[in-house]
Amino acid sequence: MNREFKGVWIPKDIYLNPNLSLVEKILYTEIQSLDMSEKGCFASNSYFAEFLGVSNTTISQGITKLKDLGYIYQESFDGRKRILKSSLQETGNQSFKDVEPAFQKSKGRVSETANILIQDTNTDNSTIKNGEVSPFTNFVSVYDKFCKDRIGVGCKMNGAEGKALKSIIQYLKLHIKGDSQSALVESWKYILSRWDALDDFYKNQMKLTQINSNLINILNQLKNNKNGKSSDLESKIRTRLHSQQRTRV
Repeated sequence: MNREFKGVWIPKDIYLNPNLSLVEKILYTEIQSLDMSEKGCFASNSYFAEFLGVSNTTISQGITKLKDLGYIYQESFDGRKRILKSSLQETGNQSFKDVEPAFQKSKGRVSETANILIQDTNTDNSTIKNGEVSPFTNFVSVYDKFCKDRIGVGCKMNGAEGKALKSIIQYLKLHIKGDSQSALVESWKYILSRWDALDDFYKNQMKLTQINSNLINILNQLKNNKNGKSSDLESKIRTRLHSQQRTRV
């Protein structure tokens, strides 16, 4: 395959995710690279297997895992050709397509190693400390456990679900005070742990797209107890955080 490009870009979510193998990280990177081409990523499992030097089964399992984690989704399949898309096409205000080699000016640090271009665009150390995975990855893990506990199977992520989860994260960032990622993830854990306190209508809508659409109503219900007395959701989250911190000490 004749391809003209200067390198590939590995998102921090992928690069630092301990739940992904090296093969799965490079598999995502190749899908993302092909996705940026004019025709999109329509490569077969056999192509990926040959490219990475692994079996078709390993590729099939890797693609399924990347889908479940919300990193990629299948846009279409006509019975012969499958189109895979990356869910992480944007980082901040900068598109992956705009990333150039190390000599280009950039908001973050850029280094080039073994023909792989790695860029850290995160400059907000108060939100994500060096070495941490992003809130998205942690939110997926919390939601996956929630699904397993309630229905016996893990969550099924796709492009729409991933986009909805990002919207939930952004909303909570705006409305949950605190500058740590742990406070943000703890708020998500609290919401899901209190699911049985919701009306049946909201309780039965467990997809992330549904949770995102109902989020304001869900929070309003959780902020009010059965007696109609208002309780501070943020205060409860902070109390739970402080209790956990004292336990660790």
